Amino acid sequence: MSVKCPIHDFEMRLIPAGISKKTGKPYKAFYVCSVEGCQEKGPAPEIEEKQPVVAPLASTAATFIEEPMKKKDWNRKDFTEGLRALTFEHRKEDMHPIQVWESTEVKNWMRALYGDYEGYEDWEEELEARISKLKNKEQKMKEDVDSLLGEEDVA
Repeated sequence: MSVKCPIHDFEMRLIPAGISKKTGKPYKAFYVCSVEGCQEKGPAPEIEEKQPVVAPLASTAATFIEEPMKKKDWNRKDFTEGLRALTFEHRKEDMHPIQVWESTEVKNWMRALYGDYEGYEDWEEELEARISKLKNKEQKMKEDVDSLLGEEDVA
């Protein structure tokens, strides 16, 4: 099941039930937004919540700890947030996100701001690939509609 942040429409990350390091008290599993700085949280699915919370043994505690995010992961979040910030005005004007990326200076601004960050080139490549895939889907849908309309004209 995929849970999305109501603010960012990104998939939320599951934080498994555990014991608070700060208070020593058990807590239930919950979801958090994957966007850095977002405070949105959500309850985990019922199945997760019904499981008893048991303190892990010291020898197995390492298996319950998620691997911390690496700098490259945080950078990717920064790139995405930067793109949102730079495209905010265009999106308010209902400009299509692909059009914003391809026809404005946003791409150059992003390179100027983040070009030296670890992982930026990979992130931009992935973004371009996603845009290309979306454009292909849109073109296919347009062709399908055109062919349907063409068939109706003949009938």
